[in-house]
Amino acid sequence: MNIGFDAKRYFHNNTGLGNYSRTLVGGLAHFYPEHEYFLFNPKPSKRHQKPSFKNVHEVLPDGPLSKRIPALWRSNWVKKDIKKECIELYHGLSHEIPVGIHKTSVKSVVTIHDLIFERFPTQYKKMDAFIYRRKILYACAHANRIIAISEQTKTDLIDFYKIEPVKIEV
Repeated sequence: MNIGFDAKRYFHNNTGLGNYSRTLVGGLAHFYPEHEYFLFNPKPSKRHQKPSFKNVHEVLPDGPLSKRIPALWRSNWVKKDIKKECIELYHGLSHEIPVGIHKTSVKSVVTIHDLIFERFPTQYKKMDAFIYRRKILYACAHANRIIAISEQTKTDLIDFYKIEPVKIEV
């Protein structure tokens, strides 16, 4: 199976979301070597390199516009590259999936780490909270499955966003 990952955090975050991404991909590549893993990275990184497993591949934007606007490539245009690599399952590792992926034949899963901005809204700028909310709501509505990193996150998804509990795995 070809499995794709939104690898922005994998390559560009040193802590938290980056550690989660690197640990998950490394573990899967090690324990399930029969699969191929594709890390969709919006821009080259000097912080972290892909793991040395032969079944892990880095995919960068191709074409001048995608390279110039990597955020658009990551959030939408990446679908072209997902199809090109024959991805069967795409994992949004940090709260989001590409717009329109549900209209393709590719199954998707999203990891939701927390809804802390909903629990403590005064700690966040209104625009930041608005963007986080929109991305998470979209991902939860369109992903085939949701991974919550804790029972509390699952409870928050159900309470704040009315997500069906059967769609969420902790």
